Amino acid sequence: MGGRQERDGRMLTVRPEQMEAFRRAAATRFAARMVAHLGATLPDEVRGLREQTVESLVSLGIEAAQGYGIRTADGVKRFLEATVRLGSGFDTDPARPELGAALRDPEIDGNAKLDRLEKLAGLDGSHRA
Repeated sequence: MGGRQERDGRMLTVRPEQMEAFRRAAATRFAARMVAHLGATLPDEVRGLREQTVESLVSLGIEAAQGYGIRTADGVKRFLEATVRLGSGFDTDPARPELGAALRDPEIDGNAKLDRLEKLAGLDGSHRA
């Protein structure tokens, strides 16, 4: 996974452990941006939650989104917004099986899954920023 890039005629080598450190740092920054985004975009929904709770929700939500094939930053953001608006565990709620089914559909990509989820759940996307 290491990469080489030429600079001034010399080759730079990025070792796998360096790439992993970059990936972890980027993931930490993204999670922090999502915590701030949820607080700014959905203040009523996150008011009263401890910051640690929101951080945990974001961490678990990012992992869940990736498990559903949602890989873009915008897609993960939309998934997190849905999680806050619908409640943690909405995707496995037996009272709303259609929501989880939309996310598990292997025939459509992540954005299409989110479009279907938002339509089924009655989320109009007005909170997106």
